[in-house]
Amino acid sequence: MAENIAAIDAIVPNLTVDEARSWLRRNCTGLRIKASLVLFDSQKESDRGATSFYEDIIDPPKANDFSLATEAIGLLYKHAVVSPEMSKRILDIILKGNGRSPKEMTAEPERNPLEQRFMAASGYFSWLGAFPSVAKEVAPLAVAALTPFYDRLKNTPVGSLDIENDYVEWVLVDFLMNSNSASSIPPEPQAQAMLTKLFSLDGEKLYKVGLDHRAEKWKTHGGK
Repeated sequence: MAENIAAIDAIVPNLTVDEARSWLRRNCTGLRIKASLVLFDSQKESDRGATSFYEDIIDPPKANDFSLATEAIGLLYKHAVVSPEMSKRILDIILKGNGRSPKEMTAEPERNPLEQRFMAASGYFSWLGAFPSVAKEVAPLAVAALTPFYDRLKNTPVGSLDIENDYVEWVLVDFLMNSNSASSIPPEPQAQAMLTKLFSLDGEKLYKVGLDHRAEKWKTHGGK
């Protein structure tokens, strides 16, 4: 199915908005995905039919649909879909994690479908932070999700911390670091405040949770 979706996206000619809305009622999943992308490309992300359908595709209830979800998320990224509403659903996917414990240190893990979806969502979500329309609505949610992690780091002695791969938190930090970078608008204040607090923690703590390089990059760029 994933290969068919990619092929449909590549070979089907451009549709009008009216044609896309008609295709959205078809039975073929690939054609409905193509129709949704056309509506998103046409700045019609408020079309509830397309949004609702796509949300169900990228966050399916069954594990055997994760490969399709990964492909669909990749197409959102390919088509540069910038939608606050869709971004919130991608954040939900990020917060569900990748199925691995933070303490699993395998350098090149053999990724299962859940991990593959997480990786696709991570790259897309980090990129979305650059756009003010998304950052304004989603940065507060990312900060709220990151706060328990910050509190744990702050209140745990460095000697009690294990070296961890905190995948979810890395993505949240990347999103905040990228806040409004596609515009001349300053980063979101909540994003700046959280990064300032987080990157002011003990350097060894940041190293143990894999944030030391991000902290260095952020400080090198003047906290922006």
